[in-house]
Amino acid sequence: MSSCDNCGKDFKYPYLLLRHLQRKTPCISVVKKVQKGNNNLQFGNKNVLKCDTCEKVFKNKQAKYYHKKNVKCSPPINEVEELKKKVLELESKIQVTNNNTTNNNINNINNTFAPVFNITYVKETGSMICDNPELDDNEMLCIEGFQRETIINKRLNNMDYPKLNRLTMNVIEFEEYDEFFKFLFRDDTNRRMHFMSLGKNVGATYCEAFKQGKIEKFEKDQLFNRVMGYICGHLTIMNNKFAPLNQLLFSKKSKRSFENALREPSEQFQMFVEE
Repeated sequence: MSSCDNCGKDFKYPYLLLRHLQRKTPCISVVKKVQKGNNNLQFGNKNVLKCDTCEKVFKNKQAKYYHKKNVKCSPPINEVEELKKKVLELESKIQVTNNNTTNNNINNINNTFAPVFNITYVKETGSMICDNPELDDNEMLCIEGFQRETIINKRLNNMDYPKLNRLTMNVIEFEEYDEFFKFLFRDDTNRRMHFMSLGKNVGATYCEAFKQGKIEKFEKDQLFNRVMGYICGHLTIMNNKFAPLNQLLFSKKSKRSFENALREPSEQFQMFVEE
């Protein structure tokens, strides 16, 4: 089947198309007329079909059939609607950007005017004092302050000694180290004793502790022996019945419990680091 490109007429054989093109009176060219309520166009007296999906125009049924069978078309894009959609998307992005900028500015302002509290190191007591009036416990011992109170003063401030005595006897009689060290260095009612932290890294070889108002790193074994010496000296001087601590507190089991206690996080320790 052959078609005339000028008028759209079909011919069964090519020689008929050739004779049609060579005739003296040329054929009438395609005239497009839009019919109301109909998607079809006319070429002279012959209907030319449109694709129902993409509205593409075809000269004959064979072309439309080929198109429907082999082509995955889509509805024509409404350029006006697409532009409206893009405008709305851009406006939405601009609004989000403006909101983020505003929030960042507010945060910066808040950070600028956030109250700043001072921490003062008191050499005479070996402790640090924070001037934040909202703190329930605004003091933190340094390691030299802990040494002063255990050995020189022979009295740990704010310590619940009846409970400490009971836990000490549990160490001597039952080797109950965990509660003993948690009470000393992670008790919530005596946060000034939270001056050491080991962190959660089991392989860490150093421990952080406050010294003269600053954070310093101490080798784990060295710190353990030093702190155990202060505790043993304090308790055995206070009561001779605690003398077995001189061996018990330096054992491997004691060291493991001591390090486990220091691995527990402390808000008080972190607050004095950040202030």
